[in-house]
Amino acid sequence: MSPTAYEFKNHAMMRDLWQLTLDGTTPQFQWGRLQVDRQNVLGYPNLERVLRHVEREMETDLVVEYMKQEVVN
Repeated sequence: MSPTAYEFKNHAMMRDLWQLTLDGTTPQFQWGRLQVDRQNVLGYPNLERVLRHVEREMETDLVVEYMKQEVVN
């Protein structure tokens, strides 16, 4: 998938997810991504390694968001 098509589809999905509500509240979602290309393909030889990277990225985002809230409070 081209980077332009990816960004378009990703933006459309995020827009639709932000419109979801559950009992009057909007759920929060974790995002992670990894583009495997010729430069890094040897570092991600299987789906398990790809998923591990994406999970670490999402965990990092959670910690950063938590730290931002701590600074505000």
